[in-house]
Amino acid sequence: KTDIISYIETPHTTHTVMTLSKANTDTICLNTSKPQHFFSRWFRKSLYRYNLWTGLYMLEPHERYTINFFFGGLMAMGCTYSYVFWKGFYDGCINL
Repeated sequence: KTDIISYIETPHTTHTVMTLSKANTDTICLNTSKPQHFFSRWFRKSLYRYNLWTGLYMLEPHERYTINFFFGGLMAMGCTYSYVFWKGFYDGCINL
């Protein structure tokens, strides 16, 4: 079957059942068929968990890259601002 969701109708209720099919989530699942080095395995597992926890696995690759680029930039700006703020705060406290 190529349908992702199929409906089963009974006399009293209608149930929605997920059926397994080829979807965009198949390409980001962990490949455990061949041995990998520790760092490679750790990195792929971390990336898999990140995509799973944030729900990014549902997006197309170009959408994931765009969102990661945007939030990565925000995080870099936030870290830079925090560093400059706390460095200035620390220097101001020391030079009193």
